[in-house]
Amino acid sequence: MACYPVRSDVTPTLCHAITLGALDRLFPRSRLETILAETHCLTERCRRLELGTILLLVIAVGLFARESQRDLLRRLFHAWRLRWPSRTVPEVPTAAAIVYRRQELGVAPLRRLLQTVCVPLATPETPGAFLHGYRLMALDGTVEAVVDTPANARYFRRSSNQHGEGAYPLVQCLYLVECGTHAVIDARFSTTRHGEISLARTLRSRLTPDMLVTMDRGLYSYDLIAAVDARGAAVLVRVPSGVILRTFALLPDGSYLARIYPENEKRRRHGEHRIVRLIEYTLPHAQVPTAETTYRLVCTVLEPTRLPAHAAAQAYTERWEAELMLDEQTVHQRLPHAPLRSRTPQGVFQELYGAVLAHYAIRSVMVAAAQVADVDPDRISFVQTLHAVERYLPDLQLARGARWQQLYRRLIEEVSILLLPPRRSRAYPRLVKRRINRYSIRTPARIAAWRQTQTTRRVALI
Repeated sequence: MACYPVRSDVTPTLCHAITLGALDRLFPRSRLETILAETHCLTERCRRLELGTILLLVIAVGLFARESQRDLLRRLFHAWRLRWPSRTVPEVPTAAAIVYRRQELGVAPLRRLLQTVCVPLATPETPGAFLHGYRLMALDGTVEAVVDTPANARYFRRSSNQHGEGAYPLVQCLYLVECGTHAVIDARFSTTRHGEISLARTLRSRLTPDMLVTMDRGLYSYDLIAAVDARGAAVLVRVPSGVILRTFALLPDGSYLARIYPENEKRRRHGEHRIVRLIEYTLPHAQVPTAETTYRLVCTVLEPTRLPAHAAAQAYTERWEAELMLDEQTVHQRLPHAPLRSRTPQGVFQELYGAVLAHYAIRSVMVAAAQVADVDPDRISFVQTLHAVERYLPDLQLARGARWQQLYRRLIEEVSILLLPPRRSRAYPRLVKRRINRYSIRTPARIAAWRQTQTTRRVALI
């Protein structure tokens, strides 16, 4: 695999030799150079720490969350330092140099790289990826905590309730996920001033007519349904309990035709509406065995022959694959229960995009292994694949050509036997995982006030 820049007038340095091993198929140097040129980040001056290496470093942060950025560079340098022809091996750049170059990189190249690389991985033969000809997709969001620095506190907001403000500023995240492979096709990140629905409208450019987009009731919106439908994709979303739908026709599969209206009162008075299909069914309650929960789904596929009601109910359960994707990123890929470590808003966005790109690369290896084993990608262990990619990193960095292909095939074969047992049917109730602490949040102002109080007490005692 090529690991040097496309430009022939640049003298290769140790930074130019860095690759991500098994992930080099998705992030070759030629692609990184193209992305940097498209986002106007490619300069003629050859620096020791060039921006292509910084791009790879940000992605590597999503793979090795327990290591500092300088230690990560040492890891990426390690294999090449052993074979570097010069007697004087270049030193690892300082932490200040890394921070400075990350500031020069910005967020645009990472966003552009995600849009270029992250495409659907499933084929019609992939188990669980398609239903009645539709590619199952999920649109879901979450809120991530970021480290409490003055810059992050000014840009991001904290949550608050009757007990006071939250400990950390929060960033709003939204993901478009392929259910069959857990691959993130697109993502948006913003402050919590922008809700999930407003972010979801910006993701519609990645939708195609063969997709069935499933969403939970928190994303139910007339405008969002209309925006997705305008791209030709189908929508399947749960209706909140407070929304009243008027049905006007019963369909052969037991579903109904209904009208939905925009939230804006003026638009409703002008008669604006959309005709959708309403599907109702009940399931046992997760917390009360003797009770049942009624689900109401709105679907833009109006013909029952194209998507029967029972198939729509089955498709909606696949939405939970997006929750498993979030678990893979936040628990296994990153440090669990720890905030994002970047100290500036730009760094936070870089870290989030890098985590998505790293997760997509791991998932691409898992899909290739599932094809070799002829199993559902859900049967491949994410954690074991992550560890295998880490083990093969130095070998694949030094290999070239046929040897690289041979080692990559060996990696895929090793991952293909790391099978999980068949997934069992299970349900978990929504319960609080963390208790509210009765103590106030530790902030610099409160610490200073406490120290002043202690000083006053000491003076009074004297």
